Amino acid sequence: MTAQTLAQAYADAAQRLAGRTDVLGNAVALLQDAAALLGGEAAGLLVRRADGGLELVACTSHRATELELYEKQERVGPCVEAISTGRLVAAGPDDLAARWDGVGRAVLDAGYRRVEAFPVFWHEDVLGALNVFRTSDDPLPPDGERTGATFATMAALLLARPADLSVGTVQQQVLEALESRVVVEQAKGVLSYLWKVDMEQAYRLLVQAAADQGRPLTEVATRILRDASRREDEPREP
Repeated sequence: MTAQTLAQAYADAAQRLAGRTDVLGNAVALLQDAAALLGGEAAGLLVRRADGGLELVACTSHRATELELYEKQERVGPCVEAISTGRLVAAGPDDLAARWDGVGRAVLDAGYRRVEAFPVFWHEDVLGALNVFRTSDDPLPPDGERTGATFATMAALLLARPADLSVGTVQQQVLEALESRVVVEQAKGVLSYLWKVDMEQAYRLLVQAAADQGRPLTEVATRILRDASRREDEPREP
């Protein structure tokens, strides 16, 4: 059943991630939600192979499948451009044929008047693109770009998740997370001492530093502890 709200779509995606592996079925369900909540009639997901080629993972309709396969064959189109640039690609009827020639005309002939292709990232690399086909020429609403990018992220998680992790493996990952939390707690103490602030303020400083640097929280905390250890080891002047 297609989600009626963003909250429901996110909840459904989270449930799929925690369930058993069904990459195709989960991808189709996610694409259906993306199309519905972005005002589209169909959606597709293209991914890039290691050799640079493209593969179609899933589509929500036969018509969209034909368009995505044509795009893959010609190596031009909104998804291809989103993958190569790493940026959102949006085009209405005036742009489609002008930008992508035969592929654009095929989109128009299929009854669609607008497409949006959202790059799908895994870490800093572009894994693929999620394409939404719409019969309306209306631009995305103000929050549409963010919504589409979120669906693209969920698509990456569905594709990249390890297949059916055992409970034991998950428990081991939890232990590793707990060890990371100890490092964070120690870094909070260091910051509290150095900056003469309470632990709550120290934690805010740590989280903000990680966000500003675009680095994992544990990595920043580890560096703080390492730097503090170096200072302790430095010879003190008499």
